[in-house]
This record gives sequence, C-alpha cells and structure tokens, in this order.
Amino acid sequence: MIKNLFIFWFFIFIINLSCDNKSESKIIKKDTTRVVNDMIINLENKIDEKEDTEKEWLVNFYKNYISFYINSPNRLNKAKLPLFFKQLDSIKKKHCTESFYLKQKENEIVSDFDYITNNEFLCTQSLNSLEVFKKINENDVYIVSFIAEYPKNENESEYKKISFEATVINNNGVYKISKTCCF
Repeated sequence: MIKNLFIFWFFIFIINLSCDNKSESKIIKKDTTRVVNDMIINLENKIDEKEDTEKEWLVNFYKNYISFYINSPNRLNKAKLPLFFKQLDSIKKKHCTESFYLKQKENEIVSDFDYITNNEFLCTQSLNSLEVFKKINENDVYIVSFIAEYPKNENESEYKKISFEATVINNNGVYKISKTCCF
C-alpha cells in the first residue's frame, strides 16, 4: 500500500513539473487533492470493514462457544465429561493460534483454567449479556464482557458482569484468537 502511494505521489509530482501553464497546474492540484482525499476515505473504510469483520467473527465465536458450553448434554453427565472437555479442546485448537493453543495445553496440566472465557462460570445469562467492543488505540484487541455465575453454595449463585481482552489475528485468511487477558 505504501509503495503504491509513493508511486502515485511521484507520478503527480512529474505531472506538476511538466505543466507550463499555471491554470493547468491549479486544475491538476485540485484533482490531485480530490483523488488523495478519496484514497484516504477509502483506506479508512477498509480499516473499519476489517475491524467490523474481526468483531463479527469474535462475537459469533463467543456466542457459539458459550452456547455449546451451557447446552452440551455431555457437560452435565459425569460419565461423558471427558468427551465434553475433548470437544472444547477441539474448538480451542480450531479457533486459537497454535502458540496460544499450546500455552493452554501446557497450563492444563497444572490447572483447568479456561483461557477462552478467562475461567468464568458460564450460564444462560452469559450468552444473553455478551458484548464485544474494539479496544481504543489497540490493533486487533477487543473487550469481551458478559455476566458470569458464581455459586455461593449448592442452591444459590451470585451473578457479576466480567470483562477481559481478546486479541484476534488474521492467520492466512482465517481469524484466530491469539491471546486473552484479564483486567
């Protein structure tokens, strides 16, 4: 992109030098300004589209992940719990960068911390309250928030809105989560 911009400006510079008549030069300068403004607007729109696409992907990912988590019959059946964790693992492997996935696998040996949700307890309110916002002045970083359930005892729970960061990268045309972090 920068190379193309440089070539464009060099071309305009040569045209300006070749103009003998001042009125021709003014016309070219006006046209050049308009073209440059259009290019800047187009570039800004492409950046916005990229962010919208990343955000949409992240929202859909978390909707699907939370929905699977709370609705999987294997999660509620102790005998099928290993199958549930295997299914979660395959989701993580598919939707995380290799380095982030391997980091999760390494730490799984020590604890069962879920990096995707920042180890929060998911519930139906998590899905209904899910929000994703672009973090200002940070490339590819989003704030993910939802309501999480915290059991007080066997019969009672407390609900809190939680937030954490998720970094998304475009890995050969496929979006993947490369990092999550708490506040």
